Amino acid sequence: MRIRILKWQSGDVDGVPLAGFQAGEIYEVDASVATYLIMTDSAMPVDPQSGTLDETASSSATHAPVDKTNSKALTYLLFGQKPAAGA
Repeated sequence: MRIRILKWQSGDVDGVPLAGFQAGEIYEVDASVATYLIMTDSAMPVDPQSGTLDETASSSATHAPVDKTNSKALTYLLFGQKPAAGA
């Protein structure tokens, strides 16, 4: 997935160090890394053909809005791990 970095972040996701990404640059990354950076407002999706920001990706009918304060939903979205029953 192609993303444009909006702001710098430290740490790593799935073994990918985030500190190497520079604001304003476009990168091709795994879906899990892209999802994390987009959900933390550190990146925006980029249209694969035009190289421009894909404003429709975040507002498309195929993308349900996610409450970023809900860590269980975010964990499921990023890693496919459903919360335990009753949690």
